[in-house]
Amino acid sequence: MKSVLILISAILLLKSCGTSYNKTIDFADRIEVLSYQTVYECDSTKDDESVKSGHAEPKCIQEKINLGNEKFAEIKKVLFEHAILNTSCTVNDCYEPRHSVVFYKENKRIAYVDICFECAQSRGEPIGCLTLKRSKEIQTYFKSLGIKYGLKE
Repeated sequence: MKSVLILISAILLLKSCGTSYNKTIDFADRIEVLSYQTVYECDSTKDDESVKSGHAEPKCIQEKINLGNEKFAEIKKVLFEHAILNTSCTVNDCYEPRHSVVFYKENKRIAYVDICFECAQSRGEPIGCLTLKRSKEIQTYFKSLGIKYGLKE
């Protein structure tokens, strides 16, 4: 019953933001939480545009946690309850994400959120940009999953 209430709350929250990405995420059958080196840290030959895209290259991944179905509502609540939709989709100059949440359906990526805890910004597809209101709570949740790399103490 608690899981159902959490899921309903997350859906209502997403709808209240005026977004439609909740439907895409709800089709996910697997979620990964990643920590990774920034492109500059991992490969100094990359240009600024690839750095700002934030996508983790496989060789840069430090940690990968696969979440089961029982964690879907939880991760959605943690991510989107603590975020504000940023309709302008601009991020700070310091934006260098080191964490991602990737949503899959039948082993195909259907959505992702790249997160920069340094500036409390994130962006993703088809989600758009989010400003994290309480990034400390999200970091605490990531730590509870076993993620250590790139998180503040």
